[in-house]
Amino acid sequence: MSKKLIPYRNRRRYLIIILVLILILLCFFKYSDTVSFIGNLISKRWNNNYKPFPCDCDNNNIPCKINGICLHYNYDYRLFFPKEMNLWRGVQFDLNYVKEAFYNIEGFTKNYNPDFLKSNLTDIFIVKELKCAGKNAGGAHYNSTIYIAYDLNYPEMPVQAIMHAELSSILMKKYSFPEQEWRLINKKDFRYSNNVLEVLGKEETNRLLLDSLEGGFVTEYAKTTLENDFNMIVEMLFYKKDYLCTLRRRYERIDKKAEMAIQFYESIGSGATFEDCKIFK
Repeated sequence: MSKKLIPYRNRRRYLIIILVLILILLCFFKYSDTVSFIGNLISKRWNNNYKPFPCDCDNNNIPCKINGICLHYNYDYRLFFPKEMNLWRGVQFDLNYVKEAFYNIEGFTKNYNPDFLKSNLTDIFIVKELKCAGKNAGGAHYNSTIYIAYDLNYPEMPVQAIMHAELSSILMKKYSFPEQEWRLINKKDFRYSNNVLEVLGKEETNRLLLDSLEGGFVTEYAKTTLENDFNMIVEMLFYKKDYLCTLRRRYERIDKKAEMAIQFYESIGSGATFEDCKIFK
C-alpha cells in the first residue's frame, strides 16, 4: 500500500500556521508572568553571563548614573531579574518621582567612599512595589545590584535605609565577614529560623520585643537568618543612630553586634562613619 503524501502547497500552509502559532506563544510568554517559567527558556535571564541592560534616561535630562552607579526605572520583568530571582516581581515606578528618587539615592551614596562604592555596587533597580513569592519586600540584591521598592505610600520603609541594608548583604558575601564570631554573640541555644518567606510582609516583622532585644535582635525579622540579622543592625547604624545607641546601652548583645558591624565596614575601606556610643567600655 502506498503512503499518501501531503501536497507541497498544503505543507507550506501548515508550516505558516505553525510559525504563526509560535509567534503568538512567544508574545504570550513575553507579557504574561503566569508562564514565566516557560518564558525563561527563551529569555535573556537564563544566560549565565547575565548583565543588566543599559542605564535609563528620561526626557528631563536626569542623569542615568550616580557616582558611576547605573539606574533602572523602566520596568521589564524579563530584564530586571536574573534566573536566580524567579520568585521576584515588581511594579512600574512612577516616573513623575524620578528626580526625588535620584536625590534620595544620591544621599545614600554620600555615606561611602566613591571608589569603594563604585567597585561594589554597579546597578540600582527602582520599582513601585517589590514582591517575593507574592509577599511585599522593601528591597533585594543580586551580585552587585540593588532592588528597591520606592512606594510613597509606605514612608515607614525609608529608601536609604533599605539600600544600606541590601548593600550590607553584598559586602558580607564579597568580603571576609566573621560569621562564626557573630553567631557566638547569640545565646547558645539560639538557631536562626530560616523562614524568611513566612515572616516577610507581616506586621510583627519589624516589632521590637523584649525577649528578642535581650537576645541581641533589633527586630523579629533579624531572627530569620544571620544575613538579615546583620542587615538590620547596619540599617540602624545608618538610619536610626540615636535609637540604636539607646539599645546598645541596655542590651550588651546588640552592642557587640553593632561594634562588629562597624569594625567590618572599617576593615573593608567603606569610608562610612558611625556614632561612637562609648558603651560597656
